[in-house]
Amino acid sequence: RIGDLTEPAHDALRLKNTLHSYYTFEDSTTILLHNPTRSQLIHELDKLTQRLTSSDNLLIFYAGRGYWDGT
Repeated sequence: RIGDLTEPAHDALRLKNTLHSYYTFEDSTTILLHNPTRSQLIHELDKLTQRLTSSDNLLIFYAGRGYWDGT
């Protein structure tokens, strides 16, 4: 079980460990990006579009502090 999420990078790692320990997620099919750039994130999503099929499931967990642009 995961409680309050307070530290995004650590929280993502905790979720990954939970998925591997209690569910059928495998390391070979789990992608964890720590502080990716926009370009890195798009690149990984593009790779997924090549690999996933209509019978696959996809879980995306995004954790971050956010940005206030003041508008």
